[in-house]
Amino acid sequence: MSAAERRSTIALLPIVSGLSLAFTVTAVDPLILSLNMPQISRALDVPPDAVGFLGGAATLVVAAAVLAVGSLGDAFGLKRLLMLGLVGDIAVNLLSALSPGYVFLLVMRLLDGLALAAMLGVSLALLKASVPAERRPAAIGIFMAIEMVLCGVTPAAGGWLVEALGWRWLFLVAPLLSLTALGLTARYVTEPPVLQRRGVDVVGVSLVGLALLTLVHGIAEAENGIIRIEAWLPLVISAIAGVLFVFHERRTPEPVLELSLFRSGAFTVAALSSLTLNFAVAGFSFVLGQFGSVILSLPPRTIGLLFLPGTLLIAGAVILAGRLIEKYAPRPVLITGLLLLVASGLLMAATAEPTMALWILVLATWLATSARWWPPPRWPRPSSRTPRPESPAPWPPFSRRSA
Repeated sequence: MSAAERRSTIALLPIVSGLSLAFTVTAVDPLILSLNMPQISRALDVPPDAVGFLGGAATLVVAAAVLAVGSLGDAFGLKRLLMLGLVGDIAVNLLSALSPGYVFLLVMRLLDGLALAAMLGVSLALLKASVPAERRPAAIGIFMAIEMVLCGVTPAAGGWLVEALGWRWLFLVAPLLSLTALGLTARYVTEPPVLQRRGVDVVGVSLVGLALLTLVHGIAEAENGIIRIEAWLPLVISAIAGVLFVFHERRTPEPVLELSLFRSGAFTVAALSSLTLNFAVAGFSFVLGQFGSVILSLPPRTIGLLFLPGTLLIAGAVILAGRLIEKYAPRPVLITGLLLLVASGLLMAATAEPTMALWILVLATWLATSARWWPPPRWPRPSSRTPRPESPAPWPPFSRRSA
């Protein structure tokens, strides 16, 4: 690398760091909550069948709201939307630390999902808009490496806070990262030109949110009997909302999700694979917190430390991945990530017991996190310039600026 290239990369570090921190919060925020849910649920007397719903509430809102983030970012500005999400995450987490009960915390988690959706949906789009094309592979590698390192360190830090000071201090971790990201973004990131205002498909987003929330609630209630109205009624509502969503998206002039994209086999496989990876890893984090605390009687700090071994190794691999993903086809990369996740699940299924060795749990955690942060696939996506794009674009497909 020449001296000019090194200076160019160093000049981009504040931009990449600020955007990476914002993106990292979207993973760290729900992760440390899931790992320490046993302590929180005991302190707030959370009903056993609502523990999982509380842990995943923010993630479910993200899944629904992120569909509208691209339109909002194009209309009002990506930088403005990201900073609004960062401020919202800080405020909601500080209020969560004061939670008097389960219902209050649940409302805060739902609101936090809106903030996290804004941060997730525009951080990568801003990265592409802020970094020249020739420096982008290196920038993406640094971007993902920062996330990987912090996602290995923050669970241990969160566990230490819970063990030493109490569970309420856990809600200071994400605000510290968000505050740093807010300062770097405000100072170094330039707002790209605002595109032509588009309407937001409020009905479509609402139907997706309703379908996801009722689906998870119904699954949680089903453990007490599927024939109970508390179980089957949410599942029926979820199915109806899903069908209405498809009909609505096919008829609205500005859909929140272009259903025609699913005619592409590559897009469908990539989308389903991404959904599987995120769903499985999020579930693994929640189960790890419950299993480690309740079954293995591990302290919160030890549970958090499970993510630390191998973190630097993965971070180094991710730095190279920014260049490798440009050189090799996405299919073997995607298959490798899925195989790592399968290996983690099979290892846990074969060895999980109250007397299991801690090193096996560390290995299973490493495999699962490796799958989560494996280089993301590339797929075609809609553009404001072409109705049916053929060229691939980086994940995630949230804003037209990334096209």
